[in-house]
Amino acid sequence: MLCYAGLIECLRFNPIVSVKIPAFNTHYASHDPGKNIQMEIKVNFLENLRLEAKFDDFTVTADQPIRYKGDGSAPSPFDYFLASSALCAAYFVRVYCLARDIPTDDIKLSQNNIVDPENRYNQVFQIKVELPESISDRDR
Repeated sequence: MLCYAGLIECLRFNPIVSVKIPAFNTHYASHDPGKNIQMEIKVNFLENLRLEAKFDDFTVTADQPIRYKGDGSAPSPFDYFLASSALCAAYFVRVYCLARDIPTDDIKLSQNNIVDPENRYNQVFQIKVELPESISDRDR
């Protein structure tokens, strides 16, 4: 959440901000080598604190919990961030297993987010992968 506060502070002085984040993976099937891939995400402000992000053929709706004056109708943007880190880790586990013909049926992946009760912005994310005994030591 500190990055959001920094971005808001930055926007106060410069309403047009370009943030470059190096990406190694996109969902685009192909592109011209040597040319940049652009993914535009358009955000709409809905009722109360609800937001809607649109990109490609997808729409993602976010809200805030009731305790933060939202309607609790959808996950918060930060909840999506947390879920995306777990999904990203699971994707790489899946790709690793597919490349080695390892079944993923009994693999379990979970993410725990530990919040400091004194400072909710101080959090630790732990991703745990549980492998079945059938996976060889070589593939672990």
